[in-house]
Amino acid sequence: MLLACVSWADVARAVQTDTLQASAESSASRPEPAPEPASAVCPKQRRALAVAAALVPGVVLHGSGHYVQGCGTLAQRLLFAELAGLGLVGLALAPAAIFGGNAYLVPFQALTGMVGVALIAGSWLLDLYGSAVPMRLRGGAANRQPLLETVLGYRYVYEPVFETRHFMVQGFDLWSGAVRFMPRADIAPTGHNARYRLPVAWRLFGATPTRVAADASHLDVVGAFTQHAFTSDGFSASTVEVLGQSRFDFARFDPLLRGSFGELGAGVGMTRYAYEAPGAGHDYNSLLLMGFAVGAYFGDPNARGGEAKLYYDHRHDDFAAGLKLTGLGSGALGHFGFQSRAYHDRNWGLMLDAQVGSAYVLNLSLLFRQGGSLER
Repeated sequence: MLLACVSWADVARAVQTDTLQASAESSASRPEPAPEPASAVCPKQRRALAVAAALVPGVVLHGSGHYVQGCGTLAQRLLFAELAGLGLVGLALAPAAIFGGNAYLVPFQALTGMVGVALIAGSWLLDLYGSAVPMRLRGGAANRQPLLETVLGYRYVYEPVFETRHFMVQGFDLWSGAVRFMPRADIAPTGHNARYRLPVAWRLFGATPTRVAADASHLDVVGAFTQHAFTSDGFSASTVEVLGQSRFDFARFDPLLRGSFGELGAGVGMTRYAYEAPGAGHDYNSLLLMGFAVGAYFGDPNARGGEAKLYYDHRHDDFAAGLKLTGLGSGALGHFGFQSRAYHDRNWGLMLDAQVGSAYVLNLSLLFRQGGSLER
């Protein structure tokens, strides 16, 4: 899930420029932070007034909070991002008025509209973040990834259609060069519902356990296979997908946004539904995969620290699935979520992930990491 204010090419160029091979710096420690440049401090320290302006009129005129603090250049950039987002949303809706519901145009309309919404939401959240959070309280991004991160936790799913509520979550992220293996399993204690997922990501640009980068900006190509067995309900779903995922640290966009990041992702998938009833056969369904997020770092990325983000995920084949609304639009949108990863020390941490869609999902997991960014 990914960036809202730059293109794929921007991410690739930015990260490729600042990425270094770890063979030359594998033993180098993380450099001491340099003194904050004057360009990274607003001339007028009116934080309370800036936060109020970011809310009203800032919810309509994005950048108002930074404008109040005297940061006119960033205020203009955020306003232009909002206007660009409105333009993309209009561009996405226009074909529907001209051609109606065209199956070939819908994916392009959906992606264009999502990027537009990401620009609108992201520019407002960044104005609020930059106005409210002092530089001294902002965290940093890891310039190298841990070699191994394991996940063990609990997931609660409330969905009126299915009775299963409780799941054990287990998985890990393991790097081999620029390739990352990320198997996950969600298993109900009753054995009536289980979801197994194997994504494999190839990092084109950005930090890995053996490659140091300036920040956490990256671009990945991901392929994944998912098997979800609804044993008690008599069917199963198998999904194959491919997508691109990226992250962009907004300090590259403007020093005043240090500590914040955005994510953007898009891809396609195909799901096969198999039914146990005699003669029921199977069905196929295509998936349009899209998502975006806006988040912030806190603390030290290699010790006590982490990140938090608000995100939108358009996929409909997981636990949260599509957003339930009143009227004809129900189920068309994906789901919204909040995720936070907080490490207590160099190895141990917690992850909280809450999602709202057709189901309410809450996940709390224990994290353990080692290698990579932790090696000095």
